[in-house]
Amino acid sequence: KGIGEFIVNKLNNFPERWDLLSFNNLCVSKYERLNIDWSLKDVLLMKKEEMEHFLNIAESTGVKNPHWSGLIRSIESNENIMKNQDHHLVDNVD
Repeated sequence: KGIGEFIVNKLNNFPERWDLLSFNNLCVSKYERLNIDWSLKDVLLMKKEEMEHFLNIAESTGVKNPHWSGLIRSIESNENIMKNQDHHLVDNVD
């Protein structure tokens, strides 16, 4: 919410689009191959509902044209499913 308020109040709502990007954990295998312990290795991809929640918050600030995109996890299986999304609540189509 703070970022959206900053964009609206301090940047005069200048950006034409604000992209909210979901967390991406697909690099975990690279860390494993390099024998590096990645502190976020057990964090799952976000759910669609979580991203839409953050989009609602962004929209509530009055920022122009917020969207979310990125990989999300399937709710049914609770596993990481590669679904590249680009959504805005107005034009959201499953």
